[in-house]
Amino acid sequence: MESRRDFRVIMLYEFKLSHSAAEAARNIALAFGTDSPSEGTVRCWFAKFSSGDFDFEDKPGRGRRLSLDDQALRAAVETKPDTTTCTWHGEENAKVCTP
Repeated sequence: MESRRDFRVIMLYEFKLSHSAAEAARNIALAFGTDSPSEGTVRCWFAKFSSGDFDFEDKPGRGRRLSLDDQALRAAVETKPDTTTCTWHGEENAKVCTP
């Protein structure tokens, strides 16, 4: 399986060939199937490349922040230790759910 960085290098290759983001996304999907990045992701990276930013690494703090109170989670788990996080998610409106 290719890493996110691998796909970013491939997207840069497609960008350097002057392919459109849509064309690049199709090419990558043809080669790598369902694990490939979406057209929207390719568009974002093409915009980044267009601005001259060729750094493939994630910036610190990327992604959605976890808005969960550790003490509330601990109390819920101690109260009902057999409850899954998905069940707790539904009961307490937590922002996390793991299978």
